[in-house]
Order: sequence, then C-alpha cells, then structure tokens
Amino acid sequence: MNKLFPPAGKVAIVIGGTGTLLPSQLFGEVMAHQQNGTTINISSMAPGQQNRFLLMNEDDTLAECGQQIIDHTPQARFGNFQDPTETLLWLASDVSRFVTGVVLPVDGGFSAFGEI
Repeated sequence: MNKLFPPAGKVAIVIGGTGTLLPSQLFGEVMAHQQNGTTINISSMAPGQQNRFLLMNEDDTLAECGQQIIDHTPQARFGNFQDPTETLLWLASDVSRFVTGVVLPVDGGFSAFGEI
C-alpha cells in the first residue's frame, strides 16, 4: 500500500478552511475513490470563521467584516475551538465508519446560506 495512506481501518482526515472547500472536496473524492474496496475513510472538514483577532475591534466590538460574516451565518456566531474539534473526533470515531469522500463544513451554516 502507498505510504501516504494509513493502515486499513484507520481514518485519514484532510482539514481545510472555508476558502479551501472545493480543493478539499476534490482531494477527498479522489483519495476516497483510490481507496475503493478498503476500510480507509477519507473525508475533509472545512472549519468556518474562528479568527476573532481579524474580525473584532480593539474594544471587543465587531469590525465591519466581522459583522458581515455574522449577518450571513444562520447560527449568528463565530465558531469556537470545540466546533471543529468535536467534528474531528466524530470523523475519527467508528461512528462515522460509512462516511467517506465528503467535506463537512463546520461553519454555522455560512457556506450554505451564502458567502459574502
């Protein structure tokens, strides 16, 4: 087996940002297809906006770009470290054993609702 892949039964996870949704999806689909007939699951996660440093003013109010993101996010909040972490743990668990070749946006609905 190619050394790029983990042994059978393990999960390979590619993590990309919201802006890398399409490349992550294409990579995940190609790699999942290459592993056809194995028990290796290859999926991607696209975490949403979590960098408050760029989205907040010094007085902890939302910067204009931060407000635009919140206005276009159905859950009306930025993500926190638990959001992608819990998704990552789910992907790595046996519970997601039939999930492969997909990109899971973890962005509060931002990518589905409409980007800015």
